[in-house]
Amino acid sequence: TSSKSSVTILQIPLERYCSMRIAYKFIQNIAVNNNGSKRDIQTICERQLYAATYRSLNDPFECSVRYRDDLAKNKAFETKINSLVFNAGIFSMFKSLPNEHFPSSETMWTYYANSHSGFCVAYDLDVLESTKSSSFDLVDCIDIKYQNNSPIIFASDSTDIMREKHFGRKSISWKRECEVRLIFQTSGLKKIPQDALIGIYFGLNMPLEDRQQIISGLSDMN
Repeated sequence: TSSKSSVTILQIPLERYCSMRIAYKFIQNIAVNNNGSKRDIQTICERQLYAATYRSLNDPFECSVRYRDDLAKNKAFETKINSLVFNAGIFSMFKSLPNEHFPSSETMWTYYANSHSGFCVAYDLDVLESTKSSSFDLVDCIDIKYQNNSPIIFASDSTDIMREKHFGRKSISWKRECEVRLIFQTSGLKKIPQDALIGIYFGLNMPLEDRQQIISGLSDMN
């Protein structure tokens, strides 16, 4: 730090930082708990992330796939798909671009961080992907593929392939987002491995009080 008034949020060896697969989560910082506190601030200060169901995401065409007619009539296959899709939790992130060392996308800050009134969390993707526990029931990490047509599901597809086709394909119009997704067995709050959280970036319009709450809430981390 250059002065006593500065706050060091991140102290990671340069060689480790340069070799990381970094992914960013832009957060709106809008939702309020019953006690009036900001839900997103509480979640990050408690070292958690929220995996949403596909039905709660902002794209109504999430999980759009095509089935062959004979598959649609197979109740056992329908039950398998429902178990795979409806119970899953999704955590979407923005992959860092080559030679990008901070989340610089103006559109992402505008659309997903409430026009800079929110914040952005930087994660070590390798740590997230390698963590599997009862409180972090991760089943897959998927780089989104962007295409014009919905994928086709075949009876011969494995569970992994069906999961990728449901959660890992989006319309070409979303390509600018460079999205990567963590897929969990269930939706809800997940405990973050401490080493996975590597930085917090505050939006230009984020209230000072909100910034101070995050700094205070994460003060015991390196």
